[in-house]
Amino acid sequence: MQDNTSPSLKIFIILQSLILVPWLGISPFLVMVFDAPGSVNNNNIWFFVLLIWTYPIYFLAIVIIAQIINTKGHYKFAKIIIMLPTYIFISPYLILILSSFFLE
Repeated sequence: MQDNTSPSLKIFIILQSLILVPWLGISPFLVMVFDAPGSVNNNNIWFFVLLIWTYPIYFLAIVIIAQIINTKGHYKFAKIIIMLPTYIFISPYLILILSSFFLE
């Protein structure tokens, strides 16, 4: 079977998979955010925890989609698609940080 994956796409996949290393250390400790009284009823905390716990699912789905797009010959679009987990993972944090300035 011939590998049609471009070298730059492989590099992007490797860089994205490096994010999974700190995820393995962080994700088990996320249950501690529910220790504070009333934190179970806070939607922001649930959003934060579920976003981090489901990151490998996003990553795997995006890698599969990028590989399919790459095999169809859309190399640049596949590189953009492979960066989506980073945008999905980082943008909610930026929104939460920016909204905290206006809510207080």
